[in-house]
Amino acid sequence: MTEPSVEQPAIVLVSEERGEFLRDEFGRYARDYDVRVAASVAEAEEIAGRVRQEGRQVALFVTESRVADGPIMPALHRLRVAVPTARRLVAAHWDHFLEDAESMRPGMVTGKYDAYLLMPRGARDEEFHTAVCELLSDWGSTVARPEVVTAEVVSEPGNPLAGAIREFLERMGMPTAAYTPESEVGRAAVEEWREVQGGEPSFPLLRTIRVGLVAPGSVREVAAAIYGRPDSIDPEGANTVVDLCIVGAGPAGLAAAVYGASEGLSTVAIEAEAIGGQAGTSSMIRNYLGFPRGVSGMRLAQRARNQALRFGTRFFTGWSVEGLTPGADGAPHVVHTEGGDVHARAVVLATGVSYRKLGVEPLEALVGRGVHYGSAMSVAREMEGGDVVVVGGGNSAGQAALHLARFARSVTIVVRREGLEATMSAYLVKEISYHHRVQVRPCTEVVGGGGADRLEWLRLRDSRDGSEDEVPATGLFLLLGAEPHCGWLPDAVVRDEHGFVLTGRDVPTDAWTDGVPPPDLCTTVPGVFAVGDVRSGSMKRVAAATGEGASVVPLVHAHLS
Repeated sequence: MTEPSVEQPAIVLVSEERGEFLRDEFGRYARDYDVRVAASVAEAEEIAGRVRQEGRQVALFVTESRVADGPIMPALHRLRVAVPTARRLVAAHWDHFLEDAESMRPGMVTGKYDAYLLMPRGARDEEFHTAVCELLSDWGSTVARPEVVTAEVVSEPGNPLAGAIREFLERMGMPTAAYTPESEVGRAAVEEWREVQGGEPSFPLLRTIRVGLVAPGSVREVAAAIYGRPDSIDPEGANTVVDLCIVGAGPAGLAAAVYGASEGLSTVAIEAEAIGGQAGTSSMIRNYLGFPRGVSGMRLAQRARNQALRFGTRFFTGWSVEGLTPGADGAPHVVHTEGGDVHARAVVLATGVSYRKLGVEPLEALVGRGVHYGSAMSVAREMEGGDVVVVGGGNSAGQAALHLARFARSVTIVVRREGLEATMSAYLVKEISYHHRVQVRPCTEVVGGGGADRLEWLRLRDSRDGSEDEVPATGLFLLLGAEPHCGWLPDAVVRDEHGFVLTGRDVPTDAWTDGVPPPDLCTTVPGVFAVGDVRSGSMKRVAAATGEGASVVPLVHAHLS
């Protein structure tokens, strides 16, 4: 047996009687992983300890549903405590797969393990190995440092713009590595800049295959360099008209793009940030139809984007829409961006919502240096061993807390309500309640905090008695609820008192035609539709947004006809 490389992660197989059988089944992974066999959970803990002492990681634990150490649930908990970042798969022997399934189910609901599968019964059990590969892929994209990177960012530690660029690129499915200017990669980049550009570079520096070495001043510059500008649709200024312009590329906008383009509409999608919207920042969405082991928001968004591209959708990323001029008497609508205008016969508003600001000035000054709006997946690894606070009571906050708990020493969810049950899905509430690293502080708000160069502490206030206390914190993740981004819309598109777009029967009666309200997803402007979270009365769930994005396309066809 060859010695594992310094970087080779381990797969630990736990079985008292079938260890060699499992080793044979996992032989296909031996080139890239150090496959180990343990007769008990105690031995698996010892192996994991040695692997980590060698500076390597454990990617996956595979156990039978019955182990030598006693009941399986406490054993799985021990493995989670031993290596919180590792994925845990239970491969039950076929003799007692059905018998154990019922007792195993509560453990999956509370997050004690990631998958329950029937042990392979023959060669090439690709259903089993598809699940294994999904778990390893999820681990590789969220825990392991990327083996092959498509972008390199060189900057001083704590540079907010560098962090924002990394977050954008990783959400766009581009594995990114960060280097200091003093590192070998950093020194080479600085020297190349001096030779080619002359003078000293400003940081961050970015290198990608498509744009080479650049010193971007904003995330938008990166997006434009890689994905183009909206005015590239119409470089000659000939007012080229597309059938459908979608503003926003979250789940609703992506679904509209897929169904619109697949049904023959010339389709353009404009997204201010990264593809996927807020859902794209979710570390793991477990209740989306068809993904029994869950799917990260980034992966779901990239699959949908690739699907839409296949049908001909054109995406322009990093451009905020600044205005909409409705077309009169059948003329096309005009969507205005800093990167140019798009003329379209129909417009779908799918801009979703943005997180509200905390409003605590000392903490606003530390955004990008320990303080983050959203789940900031790219910096989760940097929280290892620290104390993290997540503010928010929605599903995104719950998913962020559970992901951060893989790395941080402790995660505290701060909510103003008396608990999570009113605003978070039950499966997340259960998983959080059973997690040894996550606690919830109800009736609490963040009122202060600070640090020298980055976040070091927070001040929390209990609204029940007004008491305050200071807690150490290396990370603050703010997921503060929904505000629609609709200030750019003309008054002709009517909104409710909170700024969400009114559609269908919610449209004021004086805007109805012959006493009949517009169809459900139609706004007060003919040919302008609203779907997903930006729409007044929407469910604020990924599946609901996707359904609306698909459902709007027949209405677009009806308008165009």
